[in-house]
Amino acid sequence: GGFGRGMSARAGVGRVQPPGAAAEWPRLIDRASRDVLGSETSRLRDLPMMFFTRIAGQFFRPSPEARVLKRMPLDAINHNFHIMPKLGIVYAAIPKVGCSMLKAAFLRYHGSAESKRLKHIHNVDNQPWEHVKDRGVADMLNRISRGDLKAVAFVRNPYARTLSCYINQFDTSGLEGIPEGFRKRREQLMGDADRVPTFEEFVDAVGRQSTYEMNGHWRPQTEQLLWGDIDYTFVGQLENFDEGRGRLSDLAGHDLKPYFTRFSSHHAGSVSRTGEFYTPEIAEKVRHIYAADFETFGYGTALP
Repeated sequence: GGFGRGMSARAGVGRVQPPGAAAEWPRLIDRASRDVLGSETSRLRDLPMMFFTRIAGQFFRPSPEARVLKRMPLDAINHNFHIMPKLGIVYAAIPKVGCSMLKAAFLRYHGSAESKRLKHIHNVDNQPWEHVKDRGVADMLNRISRGDLKAVAFVRNPYARTLSCYINQFDTSGLEGIPEGFRKRREQLMGDADRVPTFEEFVDAVGRQSTYEMNGHWRPQTEQLLWGDIDYTFVGQLENFDEGRGRLSDLAGHDLKPYFTRFSSHHAGSVSRTGEFYTPEIAEKVRHIYAADFETFGYGTALP
């Protein structure tokens, strides 16, 4: 079709051809034939490789389980993802985003709010719901993809979350003793469990780590949620928690408000102290480390 149209235009149907044009016909036809046949031959020669590549891609494409395990260690996934069939949800916890408050409410809903469990609220052995080590990562992912369970989470402004992590976990200068968990995280990130780093030293150290090796307290929220490999039904913002709690209740089919103690606006503390800790240079570093969080969850890059 294309070849015929090209020749008609070139020959000028219904017009007088210039001298010597007739002699050009055999050469033009031969060249066009070789071009067409050559491309067809090349395409046919490549077909076996194209077929093998397509089949191999189907067989060797990483499974959803393999993809998430490449992004986060199994122990971290087991610690972060809380599978609650009674509520029909998988709650993906992000440290410094109200996770203690949310876990306490879920414990109360499950009738397991005795003081021992609340004291060790982040210990998975004290939690009455399922975790991925019970039935495997693939099982959790399949139940979410089938719609048997809804993935839910809360996020927070990256500036406030980063500062909250530093103030709570690293700036322990006002404490008489440093909790062992804080010491471990300081050793992991700074290489020194005893020295109190500056905020900028903390941010620089975070920037040197890969997201895989990061602790959940400072891992980007998109990575903590395995964003892109898990489809979330609901992601609320801590800054609008009351609204988010209502939406969560609707999804779970239960009014969860009675299981929450009065919401503490502790998140406002780190926001009010941004001017005390942030310089333009530190803010730029945080924007770079948490660029995906700012963009994905709709947070502006201006300091709050």
